[in-house]
Amino acid sequence: MFVKTNESKSILAVVLALAAMGGPLFGMAIIGITAPAYIWYLNDLSQLTLAFLLVVVGGSATGLALSPSFFLGAVCGYLVTGSGAYLTSSLGLAWASGLGLYLGRLFDINFLEALLKQKKGWWDTYQRVAKTRGPILPITIALLRLSPHMPFALTNLVCARLPIPLIKIWFFSFCGLLPRT
Repeated sequence: MFVKTNESKSILAVVLALAAMGGPLFGMAIIGITAPAYIWYLNDLSQLTLAFLLVVVGGSATGLALSPSFFLGAVCGYLVTGSGAYLTSSLGLAWASGLGLYLGRLFDINFLEALLKQKKGWWDTYQRVAKTRGPILPITIALLRLSPHMPFALTNLVCARLPIPLIKIWFFSFCGLLPRT
């Protein structure tokens, strides 16, 4: 992606944020409209097959910002029996986090920087946090994921561009998601 001016970077960052927030609403509307007509297909599936499909399909939809993370957990709890529901939703969110973080790294612009540069105080705070790179930044990611009010896809875009290894971001994201799953 080639983005030349600061104004076009800011516009692209806002478009990405709107897509990350609007995608789950669009995805839930599609599921709400179509699911009643096709739910009977799930009756013939074993619990293991259903769990696998939920991890792959549901996790992919969540990672691509087409379904909110809480919706994946609710669907897993409704369709999978016993403790398999928690395991299925945890694995689905692990896959979704990895996919979302990887996609966030594909963009040439730093989504977070384009927004934070609009205010000097915000940018200075981000610079201080990004330079800490010690134990505080990964723990901050875990705490950020713990909050149910943070949009999953938007958090992926922000975290993907932090100056630490992607596997470390994924691990602490996953640890933060486990309690709320």
